[in-house]
Amino acid sequence: MQDEIDGAKPAGWTGEAADAAAEHLRARSQELEDLAARLSAAVKIIDDTEQAMRDLVRGIEATEDFAAKNGFRIDNGEVVETENAGGFLPSVLLRVEVEGIWPAPAQSTPN
Repeated sequence: MQDEIDGAKPAGWTGEAADAAAEHLRARSQELEDLAARLSAAVKIIDDTEQAMRDLVRGIEATEDFAAKNGFRIDNGEVVETENAGGFLPSVLLRVEVEGIWPAPAQSTPN
């Protein structure tokens, strides 16, 4: 298809106007190719971001599931023990996992 665009000229059209039109077409074609390349890059970024978000959600769900199975819950980025807490090791594992997934709470600064 690119060859057709590059060689596009109305049959029998010659002269300065034909040359100017052909140059204009080449310039617009290049602009469209550049736009297509930028759009392709944007789509890749969006796809990568979507996958990262899906991975994050899966990680959060797995951590919350592990917490529930071991008698803990996650509340606002903090590991909270329930009545059926499963001991020290699950608690430590959960705290490490939560620190890696959830952002640290904002610290207030004195005025």
